[in-house]
Amino acid sequence: PAALQGSVSNLGFILVQSLVNSFSTLNIAAYTAANKMEGFSMLPLMGISQAFAIYVGQNMGAGDVDRVKKGLKQTVLLDGGVSIATSILIYTIGPLLIGLFVDASETEVIARGAAYLRAFCPFLFFHAMMNVYSSLLRGAGDSVMAMIASFFDLGVRMFMAYFLSLWVGIGFMGCAWA
Repeated sequence: PAALQGSVSNLGFILVQSLVNSFSTLNIAAYTAANKMEGFSMLPLMGISQAFAIYVGQNMGAGDVDRVKKGLKQTVLLDGGVSIATSILIYTIGPLLIGLFVDASETEVIARGAAYLRAFCPFLFFHAMMNVYSSLLRGAGDSVMAMIASFFDLGVRMFMAYFLSLWVGIGFMGCAWA
């Protein structure tokens, strides 16, 4: 399931990139820079979730379900706190972060990339929780359900990107809000 999940996820990113490519080159540059920061912001959350999956597997194997429940609460608090702190940081210094990838003279690219990041920030918490609960499932041995949840998440994000960008007509920012 992990290989299939990775393949489908990459296909989803290709489809979103093709949607972004239908907009201006300024938006492509802004998306590329913002997407790098989005991925970077997810790294600590994914690391915590992966560690939690191992923790769940060890404790399920030992038959200690109560410890898994306690670990879930702690991981939700930790991942939730990290995601909120990261969101506040990104929201506050978004233009500076985009400026790490774009020349300072590209003010419109920086502004659009920062707007993309600011649209992403409120959803980072939900991505973190999705990772925690998927890790709970994987650690408990239910990788198929974790994969299905991931496909559902990707499907909703893909649909919303196209729906908001093209049908609602908000263009590039539809990808950010998705």
